[in-house]
Amino acid sequence: MFNLPNIITLINLVCGILSIIWIIEGNVSYVWIPFVGCLLADFLDGFVARLLNQQSEMGKELDSLCDIVSFGVLPGIMMYSLLRYIDPVGYLPYISILIPAFAALRLAKFNISIEQSTYFIGVPSPGSALFISGVFFALINGQFGEIHNTPTLVAITLIGAIMMVIPYKMFSLKMKGFALKEQFPLLIIGAIGIATGVLFGALGISITIFCYIIISFIFSKKIV
Repeated sequence: MFNLPNIITLINLVCGILSIIWIIEGNVSYVWIPFVGCLLADFLDGFVARLLNQQSEMGKELDSLCDIVSFGVLPGIMMYSLLRYIDPVGYLPYISILIPAFAALRLAKFNISIEQSTYFIGVPSPGSALFISGVFFALINGQFGEIHNTPTLVAITLIGAIMMVIPYKMFSLKMKGFALKEQFPLLIIGAIGIATGVLFGALGISITIFCYIIISFIFSKKIV
């Protein structure tokens, strides 16, 4: 039960809860630190499980339960806080509830799918969380204030939620080996991420995920 992969998965959960608490308390300047912890733990738990041959059904279910918090509830709270700032008395910020709801649906479908070992159907919840977090971190750092308006944030919220359940094949960005050909999609997305990060800062994260979606749409019939 308490093997190393499961402990790493629980670190993902702890970091996600810490991020949520800091947002609620208004301590947003350092939210990126535990959020990065979520992403690293989510990558490492599966890698370590395969390395140590400790993959299990319990680990799979635990991973999904923790991901609902870190990549569902947390980005939902991010968008809620942004919408609530510009709409302090209205009901529109509650649209952010769609993010954790669709993340839960995405993760449940993933757990019973036998197809998604080499590719994803719909954007994985960490990808959606990255898309939303890029906007969140850009705005709290004072970048691109022109997008801090209700219609734009509502659109971002809907895109972030719906992208998780769209019935399109997406390139898996997991490492499959060490051959350059096997890592080509990952290298392309990485190059886009570096370029957009230099040009647009935190918002480059969102742009990179959007490019990932577009590239996957274009080559969806070739993804195997």
